[in-house]
Formats: sequence, C-alpha cells, structure tokens
Amino acid sequence: MRTLLPLSVCILGSICILGGCQVDNSLSGKVDEGKPGTTAPTEDTAGEICVAEDEICDGLDNDCDGEIDEGLDQTWYADTDGDGYGDPEAPAVDCQQPEDHVPDSTDCDDSDRTVYPGADELCNDRDDDCDAAVDEDLPLDTWYADADSDGWGDPNAPVEDCVQPPGTTDVLSDCDDNDASRHWCWSCLEVLEQGWSTGDGAYTLDPPGCGEALFWCDMTTDGGGWTGVVDHDTATDGCPGDWQFETLAFADVCARSAPTTAERIRTATFDTCDIPFTAIRGNATLYQYGTTDAFGDFPTDALDDAYGDVISITLGDPRTHLFSYVFGFKSGGSDDSNCPDIGGAAPHAWVGTDYLCATGNPSTTINERIWYDTPLFSTDWWQATLAASTTDDLEVRIIGTHNSADEDMGVETMQLLVR
Repeated sequence: MRTLLPLSVCILGSICILGGCQVDNSLSGKVDEGKPGTTAPTEDTAGEICVAEDEICDGLDNDCDGEIDEGLDQTWYADTDGDGYGDPEAPAVDCQQPEDHVPDSTDCDDSDRTVYPGADELCNDRDDDCDAAVDEDLPLDTWYADADSDGWGDPNAPVEDCVQPPGTTDVLSDCDDNDASRHWCWSCLEVLEQGWSTGDGAYTLDPPGCGEALFWCDMTTDGGGWTGVVDHDTATDGCPGDWQFETLAFADVCARSAPTTAERIRTATFDTCDIPFTAIRGNATLYQYGTTDAFGDFPTDALDDAYGDVISITLGDPRTHLFSYVFGFKSGGSDDSNCPDIGGAAPHAWVGTDYLCATGNPSTTINERIWYDTPLFSTDWWQATLAASTTDDLEVRIIGTHNSADEDMGVETMQLLVR
C-alpha cells in the first residue's frame, strides 16, 4: 500500500490553513487572534504577528499602531426627553453612539420633548423653539394694570402680551386705579387729564352725586374739560322747579306767569352731581314779554330780591352771583329801563360785568305787552370763574320787578357746563 503525504507539513508553532502554514505565536491554536489585519504583517509587542487594516470602532487595534479606536471619537449629547435634540450641557465622547444620546446639541430644555429648535412657539412665557426669544411673533393683546382689583384697568398702564398677565384686565377705563369703589371718571376734566378725550361728545361718567350716566363733554373750548350739568329744552323737558309752562306761537317756554307782584321770582335748581368745579359757562335761548326794565324802574339792590328784569344764575347759601341775562325796555331812546349800553341804568356793583343785556322790542319809541318773537342770547356764551372750588348746585331764577301782565321772560333752552 502506498502512503500519500499532505502537500504541506507545518512545523511546531504553526498551523496549516488552506494548505499553507501560518504562525501561532502563542500556541493557542489560533492565528493573530484579535489582529484581523490582512496587509503586510508586523510583529506586535506581545510577539503576535499583526496585519494592519483601517482602524474601525470595535475596541481593537486594527491598524497595529498600539492604540485602540484612535481618531474615531466624536461628541454625543444626552437626549433625555427623546425629541432628537441633545443637551449642550451634557456631552459624552465616544466612537460609538451611547444610548439616549444624539450628535445634536441644540436642545434648550432636555426635560420637555415639546421644546426643541423649530418647534411651534406657544404663548406660555417660555422659549419653545430654542431661539433665545420668548413668545415671539405671536398675536399680542393689550392688557391694563388693575391695581385696585375692581376689574377696570388704567389706560395709562398698558401691557402687551399674548396671555393675560396677573394684576391686569382688558376692560377700560379706571379713572382712579387706587380706589375700587370707582372706575368711571367723575367729570369731563378728569377724562381730559387722563388723556382719554376723543373730542366733544357724550362720555360715560360716574359723579358721586348722580351715578353712572352719559354726560356731554366740551373738550375744546378754552382748553376743554367742561361737563354739561344742565341741558334744558322746554319742548321736551317741561319746566323744572316752580317755572311756569307757556306755549307761544313760536316756542314753548318756561316763564314766571306771575299775576301778582308778590310772585316776582320763580326758581329752578339744577343738580351738579357733586362734581367739583371752579368755572362755569352757559348759553340760553330766551324770549321777552312786554315792558321789561333791565336794571331800571327802581329795582332792589339785593341779590336775594328782584334786582332787575333778569334771569339770574347763582349758587350757594348765601348766594353767589354767577351771571345775569338782562332784558331791556326798547332798542333805543332815552330810558333808564333800557340796557346799560344804550343809556339804561347801570348794573349793581356785585353784578359787575357778569351779564348780557338785550331786548326783543325792535322799537325805539313804543313798547307792547306781547311776547316778542325774537330769540335772545342764543348765539352768546358766557363764562365765569369762581374764587374756590365748589360742588354746589346751580340756581336759575326768573326775576321781574312787576307782575307778568307787564313783563315776563321765557326760557326755551339753556345749557350750563362746569369745570
């Protein structure tokens, strides 16, 4: 029998692989264990033969340079909330991606998966999209400080925010944000001083003596801030106090209608609603009956009495004279019953220049006992300044020195404003 020998016989310390001998330096039965290189062999420090390869991240020295995974490390960042964006404050260096780590480092809140770059910005007082801005580019509402917590805001303290901040309201307007018992202003002057004026017109006020209501505000005359407290029209309002209603051919008026000289004065009182004021202005449309005497024909020199044929505006107790509408006898001629500017009797010293005088009688020679159809004073406005602030009501008296068969005065309309 013929014995066949293998093609290769390996000496001690080597093994046969695919018909060739390779060195088993460590006599372990393995070749280059842990050294998987396939290029030209070199001897490692342990005496193993290492065949160099490209270094890869596997915990081995693939390129036979005595270092493991060198040059392959990169920085990873903790992604605790799992939103795919890492925490720049929590880096980790490794050649393989650690669990719950990502290569991104732009998450500004790694505890909330709804916060990351590019997220929708919400109105929540935080930076949802990590652009270092809070609640940016959202529709903003205007809120107003409500220091007294009455639900009414101070327009002078606005705050723009997409959500209502604490201590604010969206309701205007609190005229005194330190007093929860009031929010509307008491007067047109307060509205003006707050900077809320929108020009002449009706404003809601809440003066202490009347409560919440619409008031006419003159916001332009002499600096503005005038509150209308009297807006009388006899045709619609009738006659206040003991004024007497008269229907004339051309107007409805309130008059004395006093058949005896004992009824020389008819009085109406108008509420100023406890609005503080130091000035008053007014206008009226008035009519004359018969032989009015202005300051002539022996009137008394006392404000409380029949001091002329006048419509007198006063306030307080004792009375303070504010203004007088005076009715003259004729349009000319020499007569102390005419207006002072055409030769009539001078006004009383306490009246001074606070009066207007006119006559409805166009004649310079005769006078009739009729209602003259010429409206008087309708285009004239007057203004008076007080020595001190007051909240007194206004008193308007129709005064004649004789009974109404001889002379009378009628009120069609009257406006009084205070500031």
